[in-house]
Amino acid sequence: MSKIIVQPLISTIEQTVSIWETHNVARIMLGVYKSLNPTGSFKVEIIDSDSLVIASKTQTIVEMQTAGSTELSSDYYHGFISWIFDRPVFMVAGTYTIKLSATDYTYSESTHIAWMKDWDNKVTNNSGTATTDFKEPYITRFYSYKRY
Repeated sequence: MSKIIVQPLISTIEQTVSIWETHNVARIMLGVYKSLNPTGSFKVEIIDSDSLVIASKTQTIVEMQTAGSTELSSDYYHGFISWIFDRPVFMVAGTYTIKLSATDYTYSESTHIAWMKDWDNKVTNNSGTATTDFKEPYITRFYSYKRY
């Protein structure tokens, strides 16, 4: 039996990540769980170590479906959703914060978006040792135009 460990989006979820090489990031993909049909706009921001927002993309569920996540039309979904940036995001080696937030969205137990934890099929490296599955990092993937 499988399980999905998630953190429901109530207002904001943040995760710190470390980048070890320079990249021109085209998009970010988050592992997302969707329950029923939440309304609103969902924003991903990349924030550098100086607390400056270096990239931001906002989209609705309908826009996500149009961009290729057609399975989102189902009542329940778990998988990857892309936020494709309008221009390449130049990221040098360092520490960044990935922030997921929403506007015109109200969390409820039955209708919500959640960011999945990377507890089972590890893609995201975790610095340190997680003491429980709930302390594992969120599923986050960066896609680059070209590595330098």
